[in-house]
Amino acid sequence: MRSVVRVGVVALVLGVAACTAPAEASDAEVTEWMGAREEPAGDDVIGAATARISPDDPVTTAESGITTSTEDGVAVHVERVLLSCLGGTVDFTVETTTGTHEASTSTATRVEVPCGEEPVTLDLDVAEVTGFRVDADHADQAGAWHAVFLGG
Repeated sequence: MRSVVRVGVVALVLGVAACTAPAEASDAEVTEWMGAREEPAGDDVIGAATARISPDDPVTTAESGITTSTEDGVAVHVERVLLSCLGGTVDFTVETTTGTHEASTSTATRVEVPCGEEPVTLDLDVAEVTGFRVDADHADQAGAWHAVFLGG
C-alpha cells in the first residue's frame, strides 16, 4: 500500500509540473525572435508586421496596431494571414479595408493564437483590399507577434 501512495504522489507532482506555464522570454530572446522572422519569399507577400507585446498593453482599438495602405491605392486580394507569436497566447485583430476613403468598408476578425513554432493561418479571401491593420492584445506573458499578409 505504501508504494501505491508514492506512485500516486509522484504522478500528482508530475501532473502539476506539466501544467505550469512556460518561462517568460527575456528581452534578449524577444529581440532575437523578432529579428529571425522572415517573410515568405514570393509575389504573394503583400505586407508584414512585427511588434512586442506584454500583459500590460492596453486592449486594441480601431486606431491601434500597425496599419498600412496598398501602394498607390491599388486594390489587392488578401487570401490569408500567417500569425505567429512568442509567449503563451495572444489575441490578434486583423482588419481589411475595401473601397476608397469616401466610401470604404472595414471588416475585422479576432483570433486567439497559441504561440509556438509554426504560424497559424487565418484564411480571409477578401477582394479589393486597399488597406489592412493588425494588432494583438491579451498576451498572457511578455513576448512578440508577427503577421504576414498573403495574396495578390
